[in-house]
Order: sequence, then C-alpha cells, then structure tokens
Amino acid sequence: MASHRQLLQQGVDLTTDPYEILGVSRTAVVEEIRRSYKQKVLETHPDKLPLSASEEEKILAQDLFYRIQEAFRVLNDPPLRRAYDVHHRPLPEQTPARANSRASTLSGTTTLVPTSTSSTAPARASTPPRNTKLIPSPIKRPHSGTVACLERLDESHERRMKERSEWARKAEERRLDKLKVYTASEEIQTMGQRQAALIEKMIQDLFALTPEWEIRRMKARAYKASRAGTRAH
Repeated sequence: MASHRQLLQQGVDLTTDPYEILGVSRTAVVEEIRRSYKQKVLETHPDKLPLSASEEEKILAQDLFYRIQEAFRVLNDPPLRRAYDVHHRPLPEQTPARANSRASTLSGTTTLVPTSTSSTAPARASTPPRNTKLIPSPIKRPHSGTVACLERLDESHERRMKERSEWARKAEERRLDKLKVYTASEEIQTMGQRQAALIEKMIQDLFALTPEWEIRRMKARAYKASRAGTRAH
C-alpha cells in the first residue's frame, strides 16, 4: 500500500477528472468504481498522516481525500455520470466544410440549397441563382434531460465546495485538538517527573539536617526485614 507521501508525489493529486482520481476507465462498471473508491479511501485518509507531516502535506492530503469523495459521488450516480461524460467528451475532428456548416447551424443562419443539379451553370459570388430555395438550417438543442443533469451537477458542485470548506475547517480543528491533547500529556508527564525529583530532594535534605531520622529509617527497614524473614520460616 502506498504511503501518503508517495500518493501526493503522484499526478493524481493534480487532476480533477473523476476517472483518473479513482484510477478506473471510462467503461468501468459500478462494482469496479466502488472497489477502487474503498481502496483509495483506505490509502489516503488524512488521519493516517504522521504527526511529523508538514502543513503542505496535510493540506494536500485533505484536498486529495475530498476529491476522491467528489469523484465517487459523480461516478456512482448514473445521471450525473452521463452528464459528466456528455459535458467532457472529446470533440470529433472536423474538416473546414463541416466546421463552417456547424458554425452556421449554431448561429441560426440559412443554407443555400440549389434545386438544379447542373454542374455547368456559372457560379455567382454576390447573388444566388434564380432557381435557389432558402431553407433555414435546423438549430440543434441539447436534450432536456442532459440540461437538467448539467444544472444538477453545477448546483451540486457549488454545494460540495461549501461542504468541502466546512469539512477542511473541522478537520483542522480536530488536528489541533489532537495536538493539544498530545502536548498536554507530555507536559503532565514532565511535571510529574519534576515533582517526584523535587520531593526526593526535599527528603534527602531533611535527612542531611537530621541524621537521626536516617538512623531510625534504617532500623525500621531492618526490623521489617527481620519480621518478614521470621514469618517466612
């Protein structure tokens, strides 16, 4: 399993494509997507970062983990996945004639369609021939279902951005709380060691001032040891 530093050094933390983030192909089925998502979550959870991680590594880990959640949300929802595929599919290569035809279609201009098939008639640059009909080119509009999915995707993206900001804020608060507990534990342990050393020093000072106390203590220990030996026999 790759470490956080190895994952952050890879290009996956720079892409926004959900297929690349989860490491699946565009033809992947739902089970493949879910399996890859679970594996990514186990590998990249920010809580697995060591305490010695830098602030940059923590921010990158949180960003990568959030985008894994976002990628799974899009690819696990069939309508959102279709809308994403339609919106981000590569455009086919076009010849100049097809490009001009598509441009006229999108702009709503008309196309001149001659009714005669004669190839010997002279072409006129300024005016169309008399036997020419003006046929308006149809304007292709996107399917209503695709538009609705794209609108849902935009609204959901805005909502997710707000959730992402809130999630990052809470994650930082949890990290600071954990660091405070760790620091307080170290301080308590250090304080206990100092107090124990101080008490031991005070006792030694008292024995030095009153030697008879040390004599009594030694006699008490000897008496206690002899009693213990007698009971053992």
